[in-house]
This record gives sequence, structure tokens and C-alpha cells, in this order.
Amino acid sequence: MKTLAFIFILTTLFATIPCSAQTGIAAQAIIDARKDAKKDVNIIQWTALGCCFTIPTYAALMITKSEVPINRFMGKSPEYISFYTQEYQRKTKSLQHMYAVIGWGTGLVVTALYYYTQDERPPFLW
Repeated sequence: MKTLAFIFILTTLFATIPCSAQTGIAAQAIIDARKDAKKDVNIIQWTALGCCFTIPTYAALMITKSEVPINRFMGKSPEYISFYTQEYQRKTKSLQHMYAVIGWGTGLVVTALYYYTQDERPPFLW
């Protein structure tokens, strides 16, 4: 009975070691991807695109995927590359969308202020 309990404990212990190592790789890849995505997304570009070209900007956001620079993968494991790529693409799309919405809101406010300062207002702005 002691031998069976000992084998069970060892099996349980060794079964969890690869999972915790993979979790560490995943966590590090996600942290690195988020940091790099924040650094790589051009705030001014996506805000201006959202302000001036709202519909084409959202169409481009739905169609395109961000390419990850290959030089970031030197010496990394396949698991790291997989987690990093997925998180990088998700985070860049999220940030681009957020800045496009900020640009759209800015364009809306500027347009409304322009029309409200004119003597004749268009019929859609009371």
C-alpha cells in the first residue's frame, strides 16, 4: 500500500511539472507580446484614420492581421512563438480599434462644433 501511495504521489508530482513550465512560457510570451504591441501601434496614425476615414478604417481592421517581426523569435521555443503571435495580433487589433474609435469621436466633436459655430446650421443638427 505504501508503494502504491508513493507511486501515486510521484506520478502526480511529475505530471504537473511540464504544465507549470508551459504556463511560465505562456505567461512570459503574453507579457512580452502586450508590451511590444503597445510599443508598435502608431497612436497618431490610427487616430487620424479613425477621424478622417472611419468606414474604410474599420474595414481594414476587420480584414488585416498584424505581422510579427521575425527577429523577436530568435532562440524562442515553438510554444512561446505560438502564444506570442496570438496575443500580439489580438492586442494590436484591440489597440488599433480603440485609437480609431477615439479618432472617430474626435472627428464627430470637431464637426459638430464647426457646424454649431456657423450662422446657418444644417438640418440634421438642431
